Amino acid sequence: MTEDPNSEAPVIEEALAAFEFAPEVDRGPGAIPPPPPPPPPAAVAPLPPIAATPLVTAAPPATRTLPFVFTGTGAEYFRIWIVNVVLSVLTLGVYSAWAKCRSRQYFYGHTSLDGSAFEYLADPLQILKGRIIVAFILGLLVAAEALSPVVYLLLLGALVLATPLLMVSAFRFNARNSAWRNVRFGFEGTVEQAYKTYLNIVGLSMLTCGLAAPYTQWLWSEFIVGKHRFGDETLSWRTKANDFITLYIYMVPMSIALYVLLFGGITVATAGAQLFAGDAAPADTSGGAGAAMSAMMMVVMGLFYALVTIPTAFFRARMANLVLGGIGLGPHELRSEQKFGELLKVYLLNIVTLVFSLGLAWPWAKVRLVAYRNSRLSCLAQGELVMRAGAAHDAGDGIGDAALDLGDLDLDLGF
Repeated sequence: MTEDPNSEAPVIEEALAAFEFAPEVDRGPGAIPPPPPPPPPAAVAPLPPIAATPLVTAAPPATRTLPFVFTGTGAEYFRIWIVNVVLSVLTLGVYSAWAKCRSRQYFYGHTSLDGSAFEYLADPLQILKGRIIVAFILGLLVAAEALSPVVYLLLLGALVLATPLLMVSAFRFNARNSAWRNVRFGFEGTVEQAYKTYLNIVGLSMLTCGLAAPYTQWLWSEFIVGKHRFGDETLSWRTKANDFITLYIYMVPMSIALYVLLFGGITVATAGAQLFAGDAAPADTSGGAGAAMSAMMMVVMGLFYALVTIPTAFFRARMANLVLGGIGLGPHELRSEQKFGELLKVYLLNIVTLVFSLGLAWPWAKVRLVAYRNSRLSCLAQGELVMRAGAAHDAGDGIGDAALDLGDLDLDLGF
């Protein structure tokens, strides 16, 4: 008899049901009760959606316009100037080193930015040593001219070749001895870089017969500005060469018109002198014709030099705006806004006061010009003007500074 394979299924199901629902059996004393059944899971509330938070970025520092302020007066500077002149004459020029320091300390100390004045820290003895050395070299040059033309030419050529070296020394000396908020300026240009720039300028000037003057002046200005630093920050230079070229293009018709007026005035003066003397022949240098011509020539030359101030004021105002307005220091930058008409008034007023005072009004003229330049100069500061003092650099010596002083070469880039 064959067994049904599914006959055991009901028996197994009944056994499982009896085991699952069987009443609890008494396990006796000391028996471990079975663990309680786990509680049913509680309903979990859904989390609220997270709102999107916008990315917070730091606001850029506010831009502040900080003007340069000059507080000097002509009367104050006159007292310094007259003492400098008298003592320099009495000491045969020895006191001129101290005179230069006193003058620069006055103008630096009365020029302030953001409530802090500038400082000039040079040692007069160092300047005097440099001037003595330069005076000795110039004495040799004069003696060589009288004794040997060949030696004179060799010494003169050596001085010309030494020009970049002297300029670098002067830049280092003046920068290192200038400070603001106890942080000194500096000049990082090397002699090799100066010679390279100098040779480029000389070569371009010779090849173009001087027509490259706008570019060469821009090249020199870029070298001077770009190699200066304040503290640990190097100055930047943003003015383009095309800006210099455009300025010189403006100067061409003004210069032509000025010299046309000059030669026209000379022609009119000559003809007028001949008519005044009653002589149709070319005027001689004696008698009434000569005196009349001399008087008229003085008038013509006086008018010419008065008219020269017009293109001069135009050029220097624009050049100052290009050079100073192109200087940056980190996030900060300078802005120069000199006006042609305003600077022309300052020049004309200075000329009139110097002529009628026989030169004694020079301190007032100097202060007036410096005050105007500072009134048109400002700093666009991005945040606080905080600078760290840079590493110590070679401070240079007074030889280059003295050479440029005796050579009447300005370090203010022509303005």
